[in-house]
Amino acid sequence: MSDIKLSLRDDCLITYFSEAKNILSWAPFNGGLIKSNYILNWQNSSFAPDELSTLFKEKTKRLGISPHSVGMLTSAKIKNYQKLKSEIGRYEVYVIATVGLDNTRTVGDVADVGLENGEMYSGTINLIVACNALPD
Repeated sequence: MSDIKLSLRDDCLITYFSEAKNILSWAPFNGGLIKSNYILNWQNSSFAPDELSTLFKEKTKRLGISPHSVGMLTSAKIKNYQKLKSEIGRYEVYVIATVGLDNTRTVGDVADVGLENGEMYSGTINLIVACNALPD
């Protein structure tokens, strides 16, 4: 798992794998099951959903990375991402997270949802989990 590299560029956290990996995601850009070297986590909270594909293609071009990258969105401050690596014997798990929640709650709190400008507000928790214990 030492083949994972992270970089922050242009409001993006770029996860790079030296060899293409099978990536399974619900990402809005190239989601599903895809083989890629890149996962892009883009800090962007203002976009029109019907423009998303075009925006991601333009972003990958500006960054000089493959348009076959997996692309996620976050409203979190991308520079505040967290990472953790754990090893047990020959197995490794690597987790990268961005959390953009302004409406955090704890156990027992009322699960109300506020409105912002008349629309429901939500946040994101984006997780990238890489593990060498899974078959290719």
